[in-house]
Amino acid sequence: MDYLIGDCSLDEIIKVNQDSQVSFMVSGRQTNLISNILNSEKLKNLIDKLKEQFD
Repeated sequence: MDYLIGDCSLDEIIKVNQDSQVSFMVSGRQTNLISNILNSEKLKNLIDKLKEQFD
């Protein structure tokens, strides 16, 4: 959520497990604006970026 509300970069939310080399995203803090975020252009852009980076 922190990325989607503009509090951090994409690089800051993607972590890599050093043992398995599996990448994952941390959720960040909770928000009451979830319906706004799920319908946002920023979420659509995030999905597009992740599709390019992880196939």
